[in-house]
Amino acid sequence: MKSPTLFLIIFLGVLSTGYSHPIGGTDDKGYALSYLAETELYLISMIRDVDQVSWNYRPSEGKWTIGETAEHILAAEKRLLGQIKKTLAEQKTDAGKKSDIPSFEALLTQLHNRYTYKVKTIPDLEPVGKWISKEEFIKAFQDHRHKLIDFLATTDKTLDQYFTQSPVGTVNLLQYVMIAAGHGARHTLQIEEIKAVLGLKTTTVSFGGRVKVNVPEDQRENIRSFFKEVLRINIEEGERYDRMLFDGGGFVAMVYQTDENMLLPEKHYANAMQVGLLIPAEQYESIRYRMNAYGVKMYQPSYPVDVQKNFYFHAPGGQIFRVIKQEIVE
Repeated sequence: MKSPTLFLIIFLGVLSTGYSHPIGGTDDKGYALSYLAETELYLISMIRDVDQVSWNYRPSEGKWTIGETAEHILAAEKRLLGQIKKTLAEQKTDAGKKSDIPSFEALLTQLHNRYTYKVKTIPDLEPVGKWISKEEFIKAFQDHRHKLIDFLATTDKTLDQYFTQSPVGTVNLLQYVMIAAGHGARHTLQIEEIKAVLGLKTTTVSFGGRVKVNVPEDQRENIRSFFKEVLRINIEEGERYDRMLFDGGGFVAMVYQTDENMLLPEKHYANAMQVGLLIPAEQYESIRYRMNAYGVKMYQPSYPVDVQKNFYFHAPGGQIFRVIKQEIVE
């Protein structure tokens, strides 16, 4: 059996977000602070280049505009912060009580699922066109988000011993903070979708190498759909192969084969070279959301992987990619 040719020259450039927050364990205040900062950057980065026409563009009847989606994010966060303060004022700590959600990771998975299966918002959080100016919204959002971050950073309350009801069940208040950030990230994906319709850039996926991979011919449309819809990169389409063009100048050439002897079985890709893709921290969660919604098959190596920093997946055709949050690359 002939082995498929796989060439890889890796170059990963480090991009700077301009934010630095402490990251402790995966379920502590340090991570919640980091996630708040990252999701703030994610939203701001998505609307920074949106002009007035795009801000008010309605994809279809009954759908929110970018401005209305942003308004909903801020309204929900204000409500959540109010609920946190109300709970702290009215409840006593309960160290023996347990959340319905075992971890931040499980909580974010729930939020991912709620993105896949749309849920109608409550009337109080329906947008009314409050923010005509994008600049005024950005200032209001950052002011509020920084209040939330400052509250979390300075409170001496043991937030994981106070509990409240949420759309995903009973959660502790530290998890409730994560819901605030995750809710904003989930709706920022809607903004990404509108921008994609408008032809505006939404995603940065960096890879500086050159890779050739043999893939089944009958997977051509699925492969193209995945790289366009999930990674949102440009594709140079050819008759026998496509080049998936990444930021950083690199590409993956998908060579379409009908001869099974030219194809590597999917399970054997674990022993082949894997392609590392660098994602800015503020876009990392959006990639995870889109992977989940698309139904991508995740790959678990034999060693533990902190999926809040990096994860592996099988792309259509079998190739394993590693998605790396930029802040951990030195």
